[in-house]
Amino acid sequence: TLYTIRILPLGGYVRLAGWGDDKTEIKKGQAASLVVSKSEVVNPEAENSVSNIVRRINLSEHVELEEAIPMLITEYDFEKELFIEGEVFGE
Repeated sequence: TLYTIRILPLGGYVRLAGWGDDKTEIKKGQAASLVVSKSEVVNPEAENSVSNIVRRINLSEHVELEEAIPMLITEYDFEKELFIEGEVFGE
């Protein structure tokens, strides 16, 4: 972890970089890739599907992860329902 301390000469205000307003925004229609680990649990809401556990979400266009599934994000909720949906490229 990299920490930087920024000190303003007026008032002695100190702020740690990486603390506070550093949020990555996810938008519908944005390209992403997901690294998932398959689970043996069947999703009762969808027929013939296997529930997947997302291990990592990559929003960078410059980084490719091994075994990642590229997709366009169509819907997500990381606060209440904790899900992400999208259209997989090439399907």
